[in-house]
Amino acid sequence: MTRGAAFAVLSAAGAVVAATFVFTLLAIGAGTWQPRGNPPPTETPAPIFDGDTGGGPAVEPEQQTLSYPDFLAAVKRGEIYDVTQDGRTLHASGQFTQYEVAIPGTSAHVLDDIEAAARAGGVDPPSFTKLPGS
Repeated sequence: MTRGAAFAVLSAAGAVVAATFVFTLLAIGAGTWQPRGNPPPTETPAPIFDGDTGGGPAVEPEQQTLSYPDFLAAVKRGEIYDVTQDGRTLHASGQFTQYEVAIPGTSAHVLDDIEAAARAGGVDPPSFTKLPGS
């Protein structure tokens, strides 16, 4: 094979490779070609995390009833994040659990009890809301 013929063959091969590369880029850009493997999802997958909690799992919280002393022990361990007082009932939230707590007749200072339990545990007290009329 002469030098001219070899050059012509290499030039043609280079042109084919370049054309294939350009075609592939154009096809991918136009969305008409997908690489082999798993096909792209046709639907948006369900969220794994609940956006309101900033990263917590999107699961329905478990509902539990706690005694007042057990509730204060959970506050002391830092397991309670939010408390709402509605009359003689507390509605408290943990990471995956909602608690309902009956306030005993002897405890008139719920917020003081919660803050004391948090201090004893060396944790921040949960947020506290007292509904009107409570």
